[in-house]
Amino acid sequence: MTEDLKRKVLDILERQCKTTEYRLVDIELTKSSSSLKLIVYIDKDKGVNIDDCVKFNNVINNIDGFDDLFESSYILEVSSPGTNRLLEEGESR
Repeated sequence: MTEDLKRKVLDILERQCKTTEYRLVDIELTKSSSSLKLIVYIDKDKGVNIDDCVKFNNVINNIDGFDDLFESSYILEVSSPGTNRLLEEGESR
């Protein structure tokens, strides 16, 4: 994946997070021989559950022109960052 594509995706998702209760933690773009996969890690003050992942997935699906960033179809996955991630400054477990 190109860094340019990753930067564009990050910019768009960071702007979307400002209009929601979610924080963008990270994204992963991986390509296998048959598909491209975008994993979006989100968080919020009281943690993320499956309903939050579905809600943010819908937010992404409603971004005009988002799909146009990708040359072909892709798999979108929205996830919590998990308990083993590094904490950002100011966060506590």
